[in-house]
Amino acid sequence: MILSLVAGILTLACALGILVSPALVIFAVLMYLVTGISATWVLILGVIAGFLMIAGALVLYQPGYGTLGGIIVMVSSVAGLLAGGGFMIGFVLGLIGGALSLTQK
Repeated sequence: MILSLVAGILTLACALGILVSPALVIFAVLMYLVTGISATWVLILGVIAGFLMIAGALVLYQPGYGTLGGIIVMVSSVAGLLAGGGFMIGFVLGLIGGALSLTQK
């Protein structure tokens, strides 16, 4: 559960880092060349994915909503991959945290 929260924070930090870091701006331009998604949409997608991952991680703490939270975290993790995936660590942590929440009884 805490893995999903850390993944959301990393994804959000990576997406917002596009605004200030030249290295991440270069990453956004490379994403444009590979996928055709502009840097603005990469930023917006990363912020939305980061917030959804944090929301999904918070849903995991509600009794009976573990499956929903796990699905939200995993889908947002894959969507956030287009925005850097939280320096790729956020992507992996999101998938692991979502999978763990789906298997938890």
